[in-house]
Amino acid sequence: AGAAFAAALGGGVSVSVGTAPAGAEQLAAARSQPVSVLIGQSLIVSDNTLAEMLARLVAVESGAGNTFGALQESVVTALDAYGIDTTGIIIRDGSGLSDDNAVPPSYLTRLFVKINARDGDLGVIFDGLPIAGGPTGSLSYSDRFTGDNAVADGSVFAKTGWIDTGYTLSGIIRAADGTPLTFAVYALGDVSDNAKQALDTITAGFFRCGDNLSNS
Repeated sequence: AGAAFAAALGGGVSVSVGTAPAGAEQLAAARSQPVSVLIGQSLIVSDNTLAEMLARLVAVESGAGNTFGALQESVVTALDAYGIDTTGIIIRDGSGLSDDNAVPPSYLTRLFVKINARDGDLGVIFDGLPIAGGPTGSLSYSDRFTGDNAVADGSVFAKTGWIDTGYTLSGIIRAADGTPLTFAVYALGDVSDNAKQALDTITAGFFRCGDNLSNS
């Protein structure tokens, strides 16, 4: 990266690397925010760049490297720790922008059961989820949970998803009768922007149905 930057500058700029002498004064330092904070920032507004960086960090920490090709094994191996069948999961990037990514909705509903229970460190995921009608985040926008769907405001905690070939919404509902529900709904294929409202309508229906939809 340093060499590419120097080449872009042009003008015969040379770059050298040295070692600071003992006792040298530190001029400046910068530290990343905790990973837990970065996760929340990525989730609330669907920051795809940050999501990619976090996925690469998983790959690096697993020893697989930091390439796109390293993500499948490293991410799925990390997910295996939660005891949910990962069959069918395909990870081509960390941002979620590749058409070739695939996560079965049944996997997400089971994972959100654990997130809702704050199993292990998964509470950080719950804390970062957008909230329907909330003050910030991708479910606070003026085209989400409007009209009759506003009945679910404050009761849907969910991650939005969008690429050219689909819209998705998955997360946790505190239903009207108090039942906690997990859900994952996808609109895939040749879809338009109004798919978001369709997903909101289905989700608001889940909110109204409550225990009638619960496995328990």
